[in-house]
Amino acid sequence: MLKSYLSLRCANSAGETLNTEVVSWVESHLGCKVCDQYGQTETGMTCCEHHALAHKCPVGSMGMALPGHTLVVLGDDMQVLPDGEQGQLAVVVSESPAFYFRGYSWNEKQAFSDDYYLTGDVVERHHDGTYWFSGRDDDIITTAGYRVGRLNLPSRAEFVVCWVINRRKFHPIPVPASYVYRSAPRGRS
Repeated sequence: MLKSYLSLRCANSAGETLNTEVVSWVESHLGCKVCDQYGQTETGMTCCEHHALAHKCPVGSMGMALPGHTLVVLGDDMQVLPDGEQGQLAVVVSESPAFYFRGYSWNEKQAFSDDYYLTGDVVERHHDGTYWFSGRDDDIITTAGYRVGRLNLPSRAEFVVCWVINRRKFHPIPVPASYVYRSAPRGRS
């Protein structure tokens, strides 16, 4: 095993949410805890599992806001949501002295709404202050009133392309095959 050759106190991971299997593998093969980190090119690290601080951070959580950043979860109406509800992760710019991003060079994307930097990531904040990643706001579908992201699906889920009618326009979207229900058009059996 690798841990007999290594002397690691902690490992950090960023880019994809850690799952239980990865955390278990790191602990058993590397002999240390692995901490999840969250950030973007635009923001730097804003949320993480602080390995130097004594706090519990459940497996699968992005961690807590990094000191110097105030994070909130916003609904579609740009209002702060209570704990336990999914919405877009945002940085409160006026309350985040470590936040330095001021916008895109060519204004190719509007990243700000009032005092919020909008990350485009859908998360849920739990009562203990930890944040949980659900997906990008552009890769989440709503089915039967539930928001479904790629992390809610089996890793080998099959997708089919469906055509969604929206006011005289057809939009192709990938939909998990397990959510597709085929019915005959009205008037036909």
